[in-house]
Amino acid sequence: MSSQWKDIRSRLNQTSQGDLINLVGELYKLSQQTQLFLETRFGNQQSGFEEYKLIIEESICPAEPWKRDVSLSTGRKAIRDYKKALGDPEGLIDLMIYYCECGVNFTNQFGDIDERFYASIESMYESALQLLKKHNHCKEVFITRVENIVSSTCNIGWGFHDTLSDIFEEYQSKPS
Repeated sequence: MSSQWKDIRSRLNQTSQGDLINLVGELYKLSQQTQLFLETRFGNQQSGFEEYKLIIEESICPAEPWKRDVSLSTGRKAIRDYKKALGDPEGLIDLMIYYCECGVNFTNQFGDIDERFYASIESMYESALQLLKKHNHCKEVFITRVENIVSSTCNIGWGFHDTLSDIFEEYQSKPS
């Protein structure tokens, strides 16, 4: 695969700017995912951020789950795609926390889910806090939200609340 990229890269280096722009235009038309990526990277970043946020909400906390299944993988993919498109740490932390908030909202709205669901929320919460620790200058922006995630899980089963509490406690106890 890498040798194929090497060949493509070599050809791209020999291509005119106009042809490259036309190629990107053709790629833009191929899929909504590519459009969102390019719009986030080169266009309205806030609009792209909001679109990724909407994907997360619709996949983790669908309004009518009897019509549309929860898709943890789609929510996680939206976060990975945003990271590739822009990589803004503050936006990335925001989306990761939002993923957790959507999961907590969903279970508070519709009742206990399953272990896999909670494990996904827990691992995203832990990843968000690790990234927040790395970018400590963002702490004031997000600390209330990460605390609220824990407090809003006190009546949820499967050890979910305990695990989130432990993750948050570990985050607070380790110096930046």
